[in-house]
Amino acid sequence: MTFLRHLIVCVALSVVVVPPAHAQRLKINYVFPPERPAVAAQVHPAAKGAVIGGVAGAGFFGAVGLCYCTVGPNEVGECSNAGMWTGGVLMWSAIGAGVGALIGAIHR
Repeated sequence: MTFLRHLIVCVALSVVVVPPAHAQRLKINYVFPPERPAVAAQVHPAAKGAVIGGVAGAGFFGAVGLCYCTVGPNEVGECSNAGMWTGGVLMWSAIGAGVGALIGAIHR
């Protein structure tokens, strides 16, 4: 039974890894598409700053909230409120996105 399993795995890997012969001749490869230029190089600096700031703001709220709920002086049931977590993450990511967009616009 193990030989049959090995055979199935080898066939499945060869189908995915080895491109078909006609794809090599026509320079068409559907398994691994050709490399394209990075999109981030074409994005406006304010937009990049907004994305980075939004992630940083959400991460800040998550880190502070995790520290508060595990080590800090939280009360019973205070950290189990999903509405508080959702609102906080959205608010802090919006604040971070605004600050990041402002910095990106000024930097340019």
